Amino acid sequence: FTNVVFEVEDGKLEITPLEVTVKITGNSDSKVYTGSEQKVEGYTVSTGTELYTEDDFSFSGEAVAKGTDVGTHPMGLTAEQFTNKEENAKNFKVTFDVTDGQLVITPVDAVIVKIKGNTASVVYNGEERTVTGYEVTDISNAQYKASDVALKEGKEAKASGTNVGTYEMGLTAADFENKNANFTNV
Repeated sequence: FTNVVFEVEDGKLEITPLEVTVKITGNSDSKVYTGSEQKVEGYTVSTGTELYTEDDFSFSGEAVAKGTDVGTHPMGLTAEQFTNKEENAKNFKVTFDVTDGQLVITPVDAVIVKIKGNTASVVYNGEERTVTGYEVTDISNAQYKASDVALKEGKEAKASGTNVGTYEMGLTAADFENKNANFTNV
């Protein structure tokens, strides 16, 4: 055969990008109120493949949840803060699945506030005599202040009398209220 024509259909290998779902989970913690700022930092990463690691993407946010008062303080992580690095764009089709982290600050378990009604001793003079007010004498937690407790509206710390005898104010624990949301069991 001297006149042979080859008709060739070339073979090919097509490599498509690997689809990767990067699961980002912000760290979370629960702490008891201290009166000072507290925080939780960082996040965990799961890619489902050894081919794509944390070094293959960049993060443009701040992975910190912080707060002082009782409540939930979110970290603020979003998928938009994570970017597949340009050199990986050809080989990996990446989706970022982000779960935000948070710091939950819980109230102090119990605070004991000791309150003493004011007292007075006076000599009989035929007129009504009165003593008013109270004093916070002890608080079991240094973060709780005397200004955080008050008499409930309509209650009065007052004892009055005219004749010889002892007159009670009649104060009870139920007459007082906690004004600080960081403490729920006072």
